[in-house]
Amino acid sequence: KAAISACKEILDFKIQYPRLDQVFYFLAYNYSELGEVAQAKRYYLQLVQSFPQSAYTVEAYKELGEGAYLERNYREAQGYLERTIQFSGQAPGFEPQIPRVRHRLAWSLYRQKQFARAVAEMKEAIRGASTGNEKLLSIREEALKDLAIFMTESGDVAEAIEYFQKTAGDSSFYPRV
Repeated sequence: KAAISACKEILDFKIQYPRLDQVFYFLAYNYSELGEVAQAKRYYLQLVQSFPQSAYTVEAYKELGEGAYLERNYREAQGYLERTIQFSGQAPGFEPQIPRVRHRLAWSLYRQKQFARAVAEMKEAIRGASTGNEKLLSIREEALKDLAIFMTESGDVAEAIEYFQKTAGDSSFYPRV
């Protein structure tokens, strides 16, 4: 709480502070940690609107997307998650998070009954998680399982079988799907 007060003091001074984007991010993050979702959203929105070129903008969009998804506002989540991907290049080191963002985006699309787009996005999540980075193996497995659900819904069994034979590779994986 003391950190939040210090950040608010910086804002109250209304001075040109070169790292004001960090102040907005810090406020949003800390409010989020305290469970004050509305306050966190307020500062994330101020960050993305006032500092669209900031490296923190990507993280803010991701958090806004996650929040909207959890509130079951899938269209809003879709917009924020798409912007997360769009702006990901301006945040050094964010690249490993893209498969997880695409996974959530795919679910947002699926919940809106945009099955073809959901399948395409989930395939992108799998492709991104198949880079050999061990931290992404769990998201790859989760995305493969979710893709089976998506493809079942879309009804294209032949495409599903072909995709899983090509992508999942190891036949020992299939019983877990």
